[in-house]
Amino acid sequence: MNKTIFTAAVLAATTMAGIAAAEPIPPAVEMMIRDAGGDVDTIAKVAKQTHPNSAAEIDALVAGMATQREADKQARLARAGIFDNWTGQGEAGVAYTTGNTQDVGATISVGLTREGLYFRHKLKALVDRQKSNGKMTRNRSLADYELNYKFDDRLYLYGLGGWERNTFAGFSRRFTESGGAGYSLLKTEDLSLDLTAGPAFQQTRNIGGQRENEITVRGGLAFAWSVTGNLKLSEEAAVLLGTQWTSTTALTFALNDALSSRVSFDVIHEDNPPPGRKATDTATRLSLVYGF
Repeated sequence: MNKTIFTAAVLAATTMAGIAAAEPIPPAVEMMIRDAGGDVDTIAKVAKQTHPNSAAEIDALVAGMATQREADKQARLARAGIFDNWTGQGEAGVAYTTGNTQDVGATISVGLTREGLYFRHKLKALVDRQKSNGKMTRNRSLADYELNYKFDDRLYLYGLGGWERNTFAGFSRRFTESGGAGYSLLKTEDLSLDLTAGPAFQQTRNIGGQRENEITVRGGLAFAWSVTGNLKLSEEAAVLLGTQWTSTTALTFALNDALSSRVSFDVIHEDNPPPGRKATDTATRLSLVYGF
């Protein structure tokens, strides 16, 4: 037999054998994959191990489900009204110490996010107070609004406007405006990392009445890692060159679907503190977080 004809015959027989060996996904397995939710990849992996002849069909099913989920998500975002798709969390933390000093501290904050088809809105507000032996030693409030225009799932433009009061850092009022680009460097089910950068403008009124206007550059970082199903590590930081940098590192443990406990460590550094004030303040907090 001609060698070429023999080779073609072998390839054809092999292909036909592969087709014959392929099996449809058993209905019970398909139902299990469709109902797997966030565990679909794990369930699909086990299904392929137990039904190797259906591996290609299982991969096709999982890919089709992912495509459909994304299409459904885009459709929901397109239909959403201005009061739809808001998510957020409220946080309340209290600290009390006795002994050489008697310190009472309280922090209340709220954060809201709305995802749209092209736009993302973020709102944040915080009130932080502390007294030591009856004397106020921390007095900080802030409110921020950030608007993102999304080019795709990762790249976006941002605009940020914020107000802050921190009398123990030396200013009674500070407005900050910034705009630039953002990019989601990591975006998986368990990991996320967003970076932002752009020019910024600040208008500060100090406690003594002096006013300062500055043009600077702002960089921001937001990181989150779901270490386990209940434990999450997060880091949020922002730097305004020549002015200020802030950092909040937190471990959050989910107690149930809505309520979590959190331990966090805050750092606030002012490049030009008033005379007699330290440049860096830190705070460690225990708090309860309610998600909605």
